[in-house]
Amino acid sequence: MSATQGSPLRGTDARPQSQTGLVNFLSSLFWVYSPSGNRRRIFPGWKEVLAGTAHSFLGYGFYLYSWSAIVAAMGKEFGWTATMISVTGSMAREEGAIEGPVIGWMMDKFGPRLTASLGWFLAGAGFLTLPFIYLLPKDNNVWWMWLSYGALVTIGANAALYNTSYKAINRWFIKNRALAIGMASWGSGFGSPILIPVTAFLVATQGWQFTVTFIGVIFMAMGVTSSILLFRQKGPEESGFFPDNELKVAPAAVATGEAVVPRAALKDYTAGQALRDKSFWAWTMGGIISGIGAGSTALPIFQNIRMQEVGYTVQDAALWYSLDFLFTIIGRVGVSIIGDIIHPRLGYAVSFIIEAAGFACFAMLSKGDSSNTMWLVGYVILHGIGYGYNIAAGGILPGALFGREKYGTIRGLNIAMVSVVGLPGPILFGYLRDYTGGFFWPFMFAAITMALGGAVGYLAKTPKGQLEPGRNVNTLAH
Repeated sequence: MSATQGSPLRGTDARPQSQTGLVNFLSSLFWVYSPSGNRRRIFPGWKEVLAGTAHSFLGYGFYLYSWSAIVAAMGKEFGWTATMISVTGSMAREEGAIEGPVIGWMMDKFGPRLTASLGWFLAGAGFLTLPFIYLLPKDNNVWWMWLSYGALVTIGANAALYNTSYKAINRWFIKNRALAIGMASWGSGFGSPILIPVTAFLVATQGWQFTVTFIGVIFMAMGVTSSILLFRQKGPEESGFFPDNELKVAPAAVATGEAVVPRAALKDYTAGQALRDKSFWAWTMGGIISGIGAGSTALPIFQNIRMQEVGYTVQDAALWYSLDFLFTIIGRVGVSIIGDIIHPRLGYAVSFIIEAAGFACFAMLSKGDSSNTMWLVGYVILHGIGYGYNIAAGGILPGALFGREKYGTIRGLNIAMVSVVGLPGPILFGYLRDYTGGFFWPFMFAAITMALGGAVGYLAKTPKGQLEPGRNVNTLAH
């Protein structure tokens, strides 16, 4: 792309900012001059990052990882079986297949602000409608849980969390895309270990009815408000800025015509162009292969069962699960540190292989084996770091390969394909368990498919004619 550069505004700096030294580098990222040029303010792109971090802190902590405590209390009260409860996991994958392209299109068409606000409203409504289950006969009420949580909450959360955050951030950052997206994922890493015990405490002391009402109100009040206040309707160039804060140009410049802000020299692919590119299919096939074995929604359930089989208590299993999640913080922070130095496909591939090594460690657990603790330590470290990194890497890769304009649609198509093929995953995992009579081969299968998925994902090279991603590339249009 090319654009004409006008004369710079008075009081602004229209040249790329110096990044010599850590202090100058951070200053160049975070500060931009006001329209008058007399004072500095935070670069608007970091408000998008703040929204993403806050949303992942609240959303994943309450919606996803704390749900087990809520549904366990509901299941005990109403006598639901494990199969009834697990239906919501399969619904989530099916909805991802249908919802991915729709949400992606909405983000590209209407922007992250509207999409995220609607998502938080639906998720909050889903939690608030759960107590209405008492209006139904006790022996036939599980479908209401499926509708409220499995449909409304899941659909809303998919629209409100990483999907919209990554889209918003991808508009504002090119050279520092990994730094920003990685920081948005920090919220889940730090928030979940806090909110999981908070939710469990509320369920135990106040009941699940109060807990879901509390979460629903927070989602509607804080989620919708932060989406409206922090997500911007337009991208940087349309607002008078430049990605990564490389140009300090006031928004008033665009309105008055005093200066024209160039667009980044990054090729923006349409969805059709991306589908015809080999890199899209390498990225997608990597996710599909890994998802068949290691993307099973039943994995946490089977992990819990296996740990109890080899002699650990329910409380011990929960402790190891929490440790696993704490180690994801290392992976998430790692993305922000090295993600803009190495090619995204390398981080994507290596993180999958590290996570695969974690699954292999878990497969080694056996009853009465004194080395089980060692294998569990290996699992929580390797799986946690690998999982933490690839959560963000999956959001970095599409922007690096295919640009910013149709990011949501392209990523949505990838999510849909991975989700569709991954639907039989839980059944296949269970079949392997029944056929072999143990959990060694199911978890080794998960490790093998995860490693293969990473290897295939590494083939997602930068398309011909596209800017190579990285902090040192010159993104300014000429």
